[in-house]
Amino acid sequence: KIIAKTVPVDSAITFDLSNGINTSIVGVLDDPIFGKTIAETYIDLHISTNEIPEFQYLEDGIVKFAELDSAVLILAVDPETFYGDSMINHEVQVDLLANELTFKDTIYTTFQPEPLLLLSRGNYVPLRNDTLNVIEEGDTILTSYTDMARFTMDFNFFNELIQDTALVNSDQVFTSYAPGLRVSSDPEGSSLWGVDFERTAEFPFNSILMYYKRGDQSKSYRIFVDGDRHMYIKHDYTGSLVEEFLNDEEKGDSLLFLQGLAGTEIELDIPVLGDPAFSEFLINKAEIEFFVLEDESNEIYPPIERIILERYNEEGDIIETEDVFLAFQVLSDDSFDGKLSETEINGVTIRKYTAAMSVHALRMFSKDNPDTRLRIRADNKIARPNRSIIFGPGHYTYPMKFKLTYSK
Repeated sequence: KIIAKTVPVDSAITFDLSNGINTSIVGVLDDPIFGKTIAETYIDLHISTNEIPEFQYLEDGIVKFAELDSAVLILAVDPETFYGDSMINHEVQVDLLANELTFKDTIYTTFQPEPLLLLSRGNYVPLRNDTLNVIEEGDTILTSYTDMARFTMDFNFFNELIQDTALVNSDQVFTSYAPGLRVSSDPEGSSLWGVDFERTAEFPFNSILMYYKRGDQSKSYRIFVDGDRHMYIKHDYTGSLVEEFLNDEEKGDSLLFLQGLAGTEIELDIPVLGDPAFSEFLINKAEIEFFVLEDESNEIYPPIERIILERYNEEGDIIETEDVFLAFQVLSDDSFDGKLSETEINGVTIRKYTAAMSVHALRMFSKDNPDTRLRIRADNKIARPNRSIIFGPGHYTYPMKFKLTYSK
């Protein structure tokens, strides 16, 4: 028998000294099943000391200032993060941060940096048809860029960089003036989209481009929207279906709820893993199998593509199982599986997850009084918002199963 329940997650790590996020989500989900989820993105700003802007120049012995035309924030968008209703409008707000995101410690999703000044408010619909055509300086080739979101920034704030060129003489001085940005959204419905930081080095993505005129010449200056980045996430399950199932093993016997974006996870207890009798047998294969409830909400809220199994170590911390570690670090990740797949049962096509746990089971059977609990979470749980409704171990048609093959 498997004992299972849906559990809330206090927070998740968005930054530590060895890892950072490559995708950060923006928007609001308002889901009657999983409740309300708010996601905000925070990003550092930097300038390159190798690129000196020509904001001042001499003309006939007179010092003149360039004329700012506009400043535009261009964010690379990851279409894989579009979630919910991708046809609705987002009212996106961009704020200047009060302080730099200079992290020297572990940062969690509950941390919400303080905004200082509104820099932009504009509309964005997360579609893939927004294209920017660019001819770079000194070139004649037209380059088209897609998968982006663009927002016109506050004129006066960026014009100050032209009027006081000391602000762009060094990155340290610049970041004291412009530490970073908060990007948040108030969609007209339930919708999320994500910023792709892996494309930062590719012009013009993840930049603020200042377009200006120096006499008769049109020029641009790039401010980098990169460095440390962070995502604030807030879940509110009030009034949702999930709220009734939280930490309830009796209800978890029928349905379980799994969510990305540091949302709900599933905790299991498989008592047979503590049975010392199995230490006398050869474990050929152990795996867990569970099925996805198919309903109409899956059309706008697709289920999680892959799950990860975790265990409790001796200190009570939650870490990946040995099977997950070996699959991703030593062997092929297919050896663990955990991927969403289709199967047919009694003529009905249904989706399921199958996850290997042979190494973990062998370790449990060889221990005295092992901790037989496991956790199921979404893979890439920070950057992917998908959610799945799972049939519990007591479901009459599609029960969650622990499968063990062994021999003498």
